[in-house]
Amino acid sequence: MLLKIFSTFALAVSVASTAHAQQPAKYPSGPVKIVVPWGAGGVSDALARKFGEELSKRIGQPFIVENRPGAAGNIGSDYVAKSKPDGLTLLLTADTIFTINPLLYDKMPFDPAKDLAPVAMMGNMPLVLVTNPATKLKTLPEIIAAAKAKPGQLTFGTSGPGSPSALLNELLQHRAGITVNQIPYQGNAPSVTSIVAGDTNVLFAALAGTTQFIQSGKLQAIALASPTPWPTLPGVPTIREAGLAGMDIEFWQLFFAPAGTPLAVIHTLNEEIRKIAQMESIRKLYEQLGMVPPPDATPEDAARRLQDGHRSWQELAKAVNLRG
Repeated sequence: MLLKIFSTFALAVSVASTAHAQQPAKYPSGPVKIVVPWGAGGVSDALARKFGEELSKRIGQPFIVENRPGAAGNIGSDYVAKSKPDGLTLLLTADTIFTINPLLYDKMPFDPAKDLAPVAMMGNMPLVLVTNPATKLKTLPEIIAAAKAKPGQLTFGTSGPGSPSALLNELLQHRAGITVNQIPYQGNAPSVTSIVAGDTNVLFAALAGTTQFIQSGKLQAIALASPTPWPTLPGVPTIREAGLAGMDIEFWQLFFAPAGTPLAVIHTLNEEIRKIAQMESIRKLYEQLGMVPPPDATPEDAARRLQDGHRSWQELAKAVNLRG
């Protein structure tokens, strides 16, 4: 049923893109709000603030970032989904809102496939599995052995219930046959702060905010939840290479608008975002975040990406009792 919904979503976007949409007299007619459904300091927040700054310069109206975290991103996303479809309220978030949350929650306050429209892909990134050096755990087999020796005692931080890090924890437990103690935080930044301080033992973290600690020796990089190795972390294996299959996961960041937003507005934003992504300062931002720059993608490409991402999580939904 869910796959049918996402197929319908992609088809609707494709058909709508061929329709004639009247260009508003002036866009934007006032300040634009970019809602980030996660706490400040994370990847979505960093992208929103930098792209908002550049969009303000190019379009001539302020693009203001507003953080509305909670419920695995559902609170902020719901706010945007129910906003007026005039292009003045946008959403920047990980694709988990669309690919995973419908599997996590029996009932959501909005229908991501019907209530939000993709604007642009913002790039993808892996999560890196790290440990605090005080644990003396330097490889994935060592982590698994420690968890099996004392079930439920090894502490794994997360960026909050339903976050990519929490979901990868569930997947790791299922694949490795272990039980860990998950400690939720409000976002990637506080979860990284916690493990650096020694409050937790292990963490799946976004590369942003972790690379400096890995380089300084305050964190030990174990493996990447990625189909391939990552250029900014040479020598760090993928989880498959470290000995555990079935965790080749990608997470994407995307811009969205409320469904019904004029297609002329969506395509104008898409074009500007793609141009901004080619700027040297933006390229440096992606390097800092450990991300791959976005492809030259249309809103229709973004819709197809959501379909693919949803399929990749169906197996996990069947194998693990996912709930928000």
